[in-house]
Amino acid sequence: MTRVAGVVLAAGVGYRLRPITDAWPKPLTPVLGRTLLDRAIEALQCAGAESIFVNTYAGADRIEEHLQSTWPEVCSRREVMLSGPAGALRCFRDDLAEYDQVLVVSGDTIFDDTLTGLLETHDFRASSLTFGTRKMQEAHRFGVLDVDENGVLLSAREKPDVPADLFFTVSTGIYALQPHVIDLLPGDGIADFVTDLFPALQEKGEAVLAYPLVGDWFDIGTPDALQRVVAQLLRDRPNTQYVAPEAIVAPDATLKGCVAIEQGTRVGRGVWIQDAILLPGANIPDGSFVVNGVFGGSNATNY
Repeated sequence: MTRVAGVVLAAGVGYRLRPITDAWPKPLTPVLGRTLLDRAIEALQCAGAESIFVNTYAGADRIEEHLQSTWPEVCSRREVMLSGPAGALRCFRDDLAEYDQVLVVSGDTIFDDTLTGLLETHDFRASSLTFGTRKMQEAHRFGVLDVDENGVLLSAREKPDVPADLFFTVSTGIYALQPHVIDLLPGDGIADFVTDLFPALQEKGEAVLAYPLVGDWFDIGTPDALQRVVAQLLRDRPNTQYVAPEAIVAPDATLKGCVAIEQGTRVGRGVWIQDAILLPGANIPDGSFVVNGVFGGSNATNY
């Protein structure tokens, strides 16, 4: 039986998601009642990961506190300095060596794919590294991959200058790999899957594949992206409005369109909220209106 470990990449600072990440670490951003980190851990568990490892750096204290209270079985390690998405695996080199395969998920994504197809393809074809991929526009924001008809990765470019209106195959920040590939990474410093690990494997003649993920995949990189993703998730539900049980909302408040009100928020009497997200710390005074945006507060400490 194949033994699988899971890794959530959760060390990033999240500059593009500011000012949200000024209030809490990016992986703890709540989306319809579940943090990005919780969603990633749940996905790895459902895919069959026996053990899960999380690297931390920015906001490490709060992430580790969340893990200890919510996921005590998960192992976290704090990086002294950022080492990049692939370099982060060095934190767990000895732990991961005990497993046959490793699933890696970026802690700022939401996706539908169960990851079982990715893992099965990776295992069946004896791939050393398999990229979870999808075709999309505005590919200049991601690693762009050139793939042949058999799913073999031919070349890769990190955030290249490509036309925004054309579709390209991109890396989703989800990977399956054999533990031995960690030994091919540089001993220290920043290391990336596209610019470092893939070329090292290609030079050794080892198989590197691309697997197209099924269903939706979202990168929560900016506040605008967060609002778009939440709106789409709400449109896929019977009710396009989500109110956390712990949120304090006046009974005469009016909610219109796609609205998400997370815990740690307060909505006063006579408030009108339309097509908006209220994150922890949001306090909407009586008689106010909130239309089209993401609202929160830096005073949100526990949620």
